Amino acid sequence: MTKELAPARARSVRAIVLTTLCAIALDVAADSAADLQAGIEAYERGDLMTSMTLYRSAAEAGQPEAQARLAWLLDQAEQNEEAAQWYRSSAEQGYPPGEYGLAEMFAKGDGVEKDFDKAVEYFMRAAASQHTPAMRVLATAYAEGALGREPDMAESQRWLTLAAEAGDRNSMQLLVDYLSESGADAERAAYWEARLERAQSLAE
Repeated sequence: MTKELAPARARSVRAIVLTTLCAIALDVAADSAADLQAGIEAYERGDLMTSMTLYRSAAEAGQPEAQARLAWLLDQAEQNEEAAQWYRSSAEQGYPPGEYGLAEMFAKGDGVEKDFDKAVEYFMRAAASQHTPAMRVLATAYAEGALGREPDMAESQRWLTLAAEAGDRNSMQLLVDYLSESGADAERAAYWEARLERAQSLAE
């Protein structure tokens, strides 16, 4: 009888443990989300110390947005090594602003060894998730031959067009300027100028 009951008892114990762990995880997630929101509100009212404390609490619980926000504050305070660590934690979870922030650290050599290839890798990761600032950085890098890239206007225009198609008005304006000034494609210039005007009217 004991032998027959043992597997059932073991399954019951496992079920209880898993339920408890799930409940704890949900509580932690709820707490980290609350800390993140409170941190955002503190930042918006100019209370940076409280904001940083709340971001850190959520970041330590694994919240990727909080990790990226904390990293940005640390970066502004020139606490570069810790900033890079938190950006990396955020980036490892696939959070685009975290990937973008880590890319910037590699590009500048702040908190990490300068590495243009890694910078481009993380900018591309962020861009793949429709992070338009990353797309603009890549467009500029290929236009100017920055970040160790060879100048390539076709690749620059590809990234700029992707950002514009994602709704980024800055990229639309850059496209209009380039196409108009270069005379490369008047029809495309007119198309993006019209798109830009519509986007601006919707934003007002």
